[in-house]
Amino acid sequence: MQWEAVNLLPDNSKLRAGVIDERPNFRAVHSFTIETPFSHLMSVMAERATPDTDRLFHVAAFSKQLDKLRHDKRLAAISKEFDLTQFVKQYDFEEPHPAWFLNGYISTDQLKKIAAKMREQSRRTIDEPGWKPGSNSMVQQRLEKFAPEVAQRRKFIELITD
Repeated sequence: MQWEAVNLLPDNSKLRAGVIDERPNFRAVHSFTIETPFSHLMSVMAERATPDTDRLFHVAAFSKQLDKLRHDKRLAAISKEFDLTQFVKQYDFEEPHPAWFLNGYISTDQLKKIAAKMREQSRRTIDEPGWKPGSNSMVQQRLEKFAPEVAQRRKFIELITD
């Protein structure tokens, strides 16, 4: 969500393609495209840039000295010279967001409701160990919702196949 804080560190790119869990019928791995902290900053800068940050944007995009550094050193170099607060801070829902003009098909009010719910769920998972949102998973909710219809279809299939 556009209001949320951005964590540039730790460098999760080192986890690329690493196995999260493996079982006989299941294998979960980290994405092959996890961004480095510097490339993550570049993405966030594109979304939260303002005319006040043009100099930083220009340095990040065109500096030959910065380009010569390894990715893990670029973030430190940029952080030394520029205040990155605007790019990484959590925004209040009523505070003007730098990219207020970026809108999609969902209204800003609806996005604020979703973001508020997400923040509350995130807070509860930290404050209340073992708490999880909802009484059951979305898949389970859908199975329960359509159970009568599925049962009716099964009966019909049994009738026509006997």
